[in-house]
Amino acid sequence: MDRFFESIQSHPGVMPTVYTVGPNLFFVGLLWLVIQLAVQRRIEVWRPVLVVLGTAAMAASLDLMPLGALLFCAALSPLGRNATLLPLSR
Repeated sequence: MDRFFESIQSHPGVMPTVYTVGPNLFFVGLLWLVIQLAVQRRIEVWRPVLVVLGTAAMAASLDLMPLGALLFCAALSPLGRNATLLPLSR
């Protein structure tokens, strides 16, 4: 498994893409979507602030990852409340 892992990481561009650019784009995209919901007044304005605080906590230290996850849960918790189930088509 170690040889397989090293063979994948030896390709140019894998390290920055997987470990730097990809995660950063995830956090930017998450923040962008939550801001769009706040602009449309579908969620409260303070919820994007929780996403920023959660991202900052995770970036500060891996020991703060549970705190960041709790902040993300608090920010995203109302999104599933008003979800409607679509009927299954047969």
